[in-house]
Amino acid sequence: MENTDKLDEFINLNKEQFDSFEPSAKLWQKIQSKQTVKLSRHKWNRTFMKIAAAVVFLFGTYITINNSIKNKDEYTVINTDSTTNIQIAEFTEAQLYYSSELKNKMNSLKENAKNYPEILNETYSELNALDNEYKTLQKDLQDGVKNTEVVSAMIQNYKYKLEIIDKINEVINEQKAQKTSLHHEI
Repeated sequence: MENTDKLDEFINLNKEQFDSFEPSAKLWQKIQSKQTVKLSRHKWNRTFMKIAAAVVFLFGTYITINNSIKNKDEYTVINTDSTTNIQIAEFTEAQLYYSSELKNKMNSLKENAKNYPEILNETYSELNALDNEYKTLQKDLQDGVKNTEVVSAMIQNYKYKLEIIDKINEVINEQKAQKTSLHHEI
């Protein structure tokens, strides 16, 4: 405790001598520029990690659901002609709705991702994988095996596509907001 008091007293007595040395303006500019570069790299890395996590999450969810559909116990569903017709009408309506939503969201994504071609390419790749799975489901639907489950899986496929596009749009919008705020801070 006594050493601290002596130090405080020494600092108070020699305060003017300590304050006489100030760093040059160039030094502060150099420090600030290094921080800006580190911040922008860190923000980009965070954004990339968010995108990667979203893609991994969606892909993992897709695989899990796909495996659970395959591993369900076999059972027989007896449908009357009227029930089958209702299901087909509902599916057709859902298909039209999701197709329209996908088209609108893809147009929005294309506009939003003009400056992010690598993100757009990854998104197309993921959507193509889901399209291939959808084609497989269409073949299963034509075979007439477990139509209710196949239709559910097809609708889920559309939902996954919409989720992917929404997540990517969110990440891009966050990236744009961060760039804008970084420009305003500088």
